Amino acid sequence: MKRFLIILLIATSCAPVYVPNARNAPMFKEGGEMQLNAQLSGTRGYEAQAGVAVSNHVGIISNIAYAKSSSTTEDDDYFRHSFFEGGIGYFDNSEKFAFEVYAGYGKGRGTVDGDFEIFDDPDGGEVRVRSRYQRFFIQPAIGSNHRRIFNWTGVLRMSVVDFTSFTSDGVEADLNADPVLFIEPAFIGKLNFGQTGIYANFQAGLSFPRQEIDFDYEPVFVSIGLGVRFSLLGKPKTEE
Repeated sequence: MKRFLIILLIATSCAPVYVPNARNAPMFKEGGEMQLNAQLSGTRGYEAQAGVAVSNHVGIISNIAYAKSSSTTEDDDYFRHSFFEGGIGYFDNSEKFAFEVYAGYGKGRGTVDGDFEIFDDPDGGEVRVRSRYQRFFIQPAIGSNHRRIFNWTGVLRMSVVDFTSFTSDGVEADLNADPVLFIEPAFIGKLNFGQTGIYANFQAGLSFPRQEIDFDYEPVFVSIGLGVRFSLLGKPKTEE
């Protein structure tokens, strides 16, 4: 517990260059379903997700995220991030469980203030870093998808983050590891509001790199939001 609290304090006190977004795991049951949701994340950010099942086993997902510190651009702890991505995947359902795996690609950009030794600033102190990156991911997930009130999902996302730009005052940094593999497990819970198709969702996850890196990242992720799920083809299958 003490170690978890230390990680959480680090997550909320640093100016992260890489901020993982919420995992989009729709866990479809059949073709023609669509799912939309919006979330507030722990990094003072906002996220929107969409997904559609184009057949009984193939789905498409898309995500957009934005986060910004409450401070102004002149403050030392300033940061701003934006990210968008899309993916395609396979899903299947058994009598009690649902399974899916998605793969995709996205792009992000961020501006942060922090201490970066890689820029070798002779005066020391914080510098402003502007970055752009691309991310490739694969995301298997398993969970329940047939319960009327509550459904859960366990996700293991593996992300490869590749910085295409990492600069301060026009100087490009030479990162010691690029691209970087991040392991990003998460747990998702969905609480359904009757048979309306509307649900509340919450998510908690971790993110940690498999290489030694020169920049801060967000190791703990939490979010809460609302979503809606409906069938584009009419009345969906009766839930168990």
